[in-house]
Amino acid sequence: MTDKKEQDPVGTVKDLFTQAAWEKLDVRGSTKVYLGTPPAAQPVPNCTRSHPHEKMDAMCELRTEIARLTNENARLKAQLAPVERALELQGLVKEFFEKYLNRVEESDEGKEFNPITIGCCRAHMLEPLNNLLDKMAKLSGAKEKNDRQS
Repeated sequence: MTDKKEQDPVGTVKDLFTQAAWEKLDVRGSTKVYLGTPPAAQPVPNCTRSHPHEKMDAMCELRTEIARLTNENARLKAQLAPVERALELQGLVKEFFEKYLNRVEESDEGKEFNPITIGCCRAHMLEPLNNLLDKMAKLSGAKEKNDRQS
């Protein structure tokens, strides 16, 4: 005695296409009863109606779902664009501080110095500029400079 595998009526997208084609076949005069996935499904003609529409078959429902998911994907990508730009900016600011402004070199005499500095010739703007740079470094996640020179 051999065991027959039970077939899932609708399991994959391929099964849906096959089932949609099978439902279109006229079997009223047939004496055979077929259980499971049809053996050789006929291709379903392309629907030319806009989706969704009334009395949709399985293919039309799939097209409608594909269109809905495509639109949802585009909407989510549009929402992520500003976040991606903000993260990129944060990375660039972090790099600016870690690779350039916080860089320390040693002179020939053995004294440490910062080869790249940002200066200001207006004394009343020096403190706000330093505060702004400190806040930018902190928000970017850059490693702190050991000895901050103003």
